[in-house]
Amino acid sequence: MRIGYIALGILFLALGILGLLLPVIPQIPFLLLSLLFFMRGSRRLEKRVKESEFYKKHIKKHIEKHTGSAE
Repeated sequence: MRIGYIALGILFLALGILGLLLPVIPQIPFLLLSLLFFMRGSRRLEKRVKESEFYKKHIKKHIEKHTGSAE
């Protein structure tokens, strides 16, 4: 299952990079999806992202506000 998440992360990363080159394709949603799938595929990356200041300052508050928990 983890290999599938990593494969999806690579796919969405490629689409995000393609979106940087072509103005027709939005890049931000694809890059965020790639990060999500890479986090699901790698516990080490998930831990690293969740320990970052950006996550703690912006994303964790958003998750807590909408779901009631931030894990």
